[in-house]
Amino acid sequence: MTADAIQRRVRDLVRGDDPAALELLYEGFAPSLLAFLLSRLRSRADAEDALQHLFLDLARRPRQLLGVRDLEPWLFTKARNLSTDRLRVRAREAARVEAMEGGALPDWMDLAPRSAPATADDAALATAVDGLPDDQREVVVLKAFQGLTFAEVAARLGVSLNTAASRWRYALEKLRARLAGEARHEP
Repeated sequence: MTADAIQRRVRDLVRGDDPAALELLYEGFAPSLLAFLLSRLRSRADAEDALQHLFLDLARRPRQLLGVRDLEPWLFTKARNLSTDRLRVRAREAARVEAMEGGALPDWMDLAPRSAPATADDAALATAVDGLPDDQREVVVLKAFQGLTFAEVAARLGVSLNTAASRWRYALEKLRARLAGEARHEP
């Protein structure tokens, strides 16, 4: 079912106070929202928590969906806002702990666990992507790892097609430069 078809069906269900609206919304968008949140938060637990908060808000106030003109970018904007809030909280927590300890965070308090990449090339790419600015990393994750078109990326992020393409181009330039720099430093 397309995003437009989901949006029409969800609105109909919300008007009828049918709880199936939330289920349809979850089935249609949760996987891509979770991947998006993972790309921003870099923590599965935090991403799942943010997704849960997003849908909990929708469950509490489903009628807010009736005023939404384009559901998909609206959901991604809500997800981006939730992840930004979580990143701020994480930074404050880390600063508080560092101030208390007078140094770096202990290993057991790592706020952004990452799984180990399979190869050195994967590790280099993961590090390079991780170092991109948020707006460029979002486009790379949606385009390269989720296989979306520029039009789909633009719609999800609520930006113009040209903006999505520019962010992609800038990200690729940075990735090429970083990966080429690493290749020169290898023994």
